[in-house]
Amino acid sequence: MKNFSIVLLLLLGCLSFQMEAQDTAIKKYEQNAIYLSQDFFSGLKYVQDGVPKPFGFFGQKLKQELAVSPMAVVDFKKYQNKRGIGLGLVLAGTGLMLASIDYNTGENLNEGIFWGGFAAVLVGGGISASGFNNLNRSIYWYNRDVLK
Repeated sequence: MKNFSIVLLLLLGCLSFQMEAQDTAIKKYEQNAIYLSQDFFSGLKYVQDGVPKPFGFFGQKLKQELAVSPMAVVDFKKYQNKRGIGLGLVLAGTGLMLASIDYNTGENLNEGIFWGGFAAVLVGGGISASGFNNLNRSIYWYNRDVLK
């Protein structure tokens, strides 16, 4: 009976220690984890410890935060590259579409240039949207590394 009491006390002590360690990990995660937030007026932000923070131009402010996780930095750079390429294609495509119109008559001067510009806008939008996958994955890597 005495051995059973000792085993029971040890088991309860281990469970208590495990629950305390789990509570500490959850608190650490809640304080350091990041998620994205976006609304119509203020645009994209990231939230950490319940506080919305500015995203920065092409995510420069978030990039500083992610610097503690090597995998997060790799995916974040992919995000920035894709967003830059996508934005460039959208702007170039829009320029081509605008340049193909004769503003005096309202007619297309060259339909090939117009449709090429339109295609560039679509491809640029797709590349830019694909960059958000890398952004989300970089936040995943950061949040995973926060638990370590």
